[in-house]
Amino acid sequence: MKATSAIALRPPFLALALVLAAMSSPTVAQSHFTAVRAQIDLDEVPVVKVIETWKDPFFAEVGGLPGIYAKARASYGNNGAFAAADHQPVNLGAYAESIWSDSFNITGAVGAGSLAISVAVNGTVDGNGQPGGPGSNAFYQLFVSDSPISCDFDLALCTGTRLIVADGISGSHQFDAELPFTYGTTFYVASYLGAEVLGNGVADFYHSAHFGATAAGNVSVTGSSGFTYALAASVPEPTDGALLLAGLTSLALLRRRATRAQSR
Repeated sequence: MKATSAIALRPPFLALALVLAAMSSPTVAQSHFTAVRAQIDLDEVPVVKVIETWKDPFFAEVGGLPGIYAKARASYGNNGAFAAADHQPVNLGAYAESIWSDSFNITGAVGAGSLAISVAVNGTVDGNGQPGGPGSNAFYQLFVSDSPISCDFDLALCTGTRLIVADGISGSHQFDAELPFTYGTTFYVASYLGAEVLGNGVADFYHSAHFGATAAGNVSVTGSSGFTYALAASVPEPTDGALLLAGLTSLALLRRRATRAQSR
């Protein structure tokens, strides 16, 4: 079992807060929420040392060490994540993760319906990274469920089923999917964007991703959060080819984060 510790870079009371944040439980399942985490840690077998971590509903930022930095933001319909490291040890990582989740109950008809979904993900990755290896990487996932969703930053996972999943992304992509639902029955959606750098590189997805959804009759949808989402057709067009893996029930992401968390 892999242990977790913290390196105190700040006064003792702040160091304690950072340790408690790192050890906190996953987000609580609820009808709607936003959550972000920015973290810097050192992966030393068998101990993962959390150097700096911060969680918040809307914005988080870490950068207590020179040459390594991460920030994340979240609002309904939008995610943003940025991580950078300048020639650091290959086991020193910067992580930025952004999640929002909302619930929907669409009326106006009976029986089965279908929600058209588009997600535009735009950003850049350099540093010759690959999933699970040194360098920079970015990933996006969209989860759906018939019950309130909770998410775990350490596992890069939310409850429910993955409708869209992509790893190792760079450039501009548009992910399109159809989400079946039953009129008058509540369903839940969670959007999860992450950027990470190990050692050296930049993963800049801070102005992404943008979510849009359209119901039958070209009608926009409003979540329990009170936010009315953009129509799918109005999501910004990608400049490059699209990448889509839809309806997956398992995620073949060779990410160090997930492997590490499972071994703790």
